[in-house]
Amino acid sequence: MDIQKTLWTVFSVSMQLQKHLVNKYQNEVERFVFCGLEKTNKISLAFLSLYPQINDNEEIEFSLGILARSVLMDMILVLEIKNTHKEYQHETTDILRQKLKNCCLKLINDGTKYFVEEIYSSQNLSDEEKKSKSKMFTSIFPNAFNESPDKPKLKKEYEFNLTKIGKDAKDTDPIFSNAIFNLYSYYSKYDHLSHWTSLSSHFPFEEKKGKLDLSIILMKQHLKDLIQIMIDYDDNYKDLQSYVNDLDILFSETSEVKNQKK
Repeated sequence: MDIQKTLWTVFSVSMQLQKHLVNKYQNEVERFVFCGLEKTNKISLAFLSLYPQINDNEEIEFSLGILARSVLMDMILVLEIKNTHKEYQHETTDILRQKLKNCCLKLINDGTKYFVEEIYSSQNLSDEEKKSKSKMFTSIFPNAFNESPDKPKLKKEYEFNLTKIGKDAKDTDPIFSNAIFNLYSYYSKYDHLSHWTSLSSHFPFEEKKGKLDLSIILMKQHLKDLIQIMIDYDDNYKDLQSYVNDLDILFSETSEVKNQKK
């Protein structure tokens, strides 16, 4: 498989897809997908620049591993949407769509919770300023928060746990979920300063490069999953199926070339 071509496709397709969602009101699902596309686009851009250099400087692999972990975490969040879809697939379309909206609302407000915590921990803001500034963030999707005299608090039903998502995903999508969590766990050693931070220096370079290649392949699948979320949620996005088809064609072509070289 031509990894560089795959990277370029992930970058260009994620850029093209954003135009379908930018500069418009975004509901919970659209916001989750848009942010996922934007982040994938930026990370794939960094990969495009750095990946060709790893043969000359193997140490660059370490930085790419940290970037890979970030997008792998997004893939875990998408697994939660897949879990929800499977759990409610036999319900009516309206119920399924509402459950997907609630799921996305949960996933996109985790960061808002930390914004609120940061604001209320400030020593330089008055109580009124803290309330006003936090309202700027919570008012975008207010249904996820309980307003209280102390400070806005994320509702319990909108909290999530990555470990639980992984356990549920083993039944929903075992092949991809295992690959995602294995790589996420591996690159966590890069990202978290500990005794194991230098672990990667003891592995053969080809093994480390193979893990990066798998991460890039999973980025392509992540892109397809983000598109599929929109298609399943709203019939107005059915035309996005052409992007899924293009991604599938790319992999068919690269697989054929690889087979011919054997």
